[in-house]
Amino acid sequence: PIMLILSLPASILTAAVSKRIEIPEISYTIENSGEEKSSRIAILAFILSALALIPIGNPAMAAAAAVSCIIFQRATGRKIRIMPHIVLFIFLMISSVLTPSGEVLFRILSFPVTDGAVQAAMLKSFKLSASIALSQGFSRAIAPQSGFLGQVLSLFSALLESFQSHKGSLAEKVQETLASDMHKNSRISSNNISEFTLIAITVLLILFSISDYLFL
Repeated sequence: PIMLILSLPASILTAAVSKRIEIPEISYTIENSGEEKSSRIAILAFILSALALIPIGNPAMAAAAAVSCIIFQRATGRKIRIMPHIVLFIFLMISSVLTPSGEVLFRILSFPVTDGAVQAAMLKSFKLSASIALSQGFSRAIAPQSGFLGQVLSLFSALLESFQSHKGSLAEKVQETLASDMHKNSRISSNNISEFTLIAITVLLILFSISDYLFL
C-alpha cells in the first residue's frame, strides 16, 4: 500500500502527459549487428553479476558493490546521472521509515526512525543503484540480436538516445522522440568493451557476495 501511494503522483503525471501527446504512425526496423560472440560473453557476465548482487545483505558491502558498478558504467562510456540514485535513496528511506523496525534512533514529528529501517533502506537503495548502473554498463556491451528481446533492447536504446538529444518540455521531447527517424537511430552495435572489464566487474561482485556471506 505504501509503494502504491508513493507511486500515485507519477501515474497521474504519466496519464496527464499521455493525453497531450500525438503519437505518429511509424514502423520501426531493427537491424542485427552480427556481434554474436562478444554479446554471448557479455550476457553471461551480466547474468552472473546480477545473481551475485542478490544475496548481499550488508549495507556496507552493497555500497561497495554500487560504487564498483557505477565505475563500471563510466568505463563503458555511459554517462553517470547521480540524481536518480539520490531520489531512489530518499524514496526508499521515506518508505522504510513508515515501517519501523528495531531500536528507535530519533523521531521526525511523530514518526520513529529506527536502525532496522535505516539499514533496510540503505541496503535496498545501494543494491538497486548497483543494478541500474550494471544494466546501463552492460547495455553498451551487449549488441542487439534478432528476436523479440533484441528488438526491445535496440528500440529502447534508440528512443532513450533520441529523447535525451531533444529539448523543450517533457511532452515536446516525447513527441519529437516518437516522430524521429528510428530506422537510422536503431542501428546500434555494442561498443568495444574489453572482456577484461566485463570479467573484472563480474569477479568483483562475486567476491563481494562471498565476503558478505563469510565475514559479515
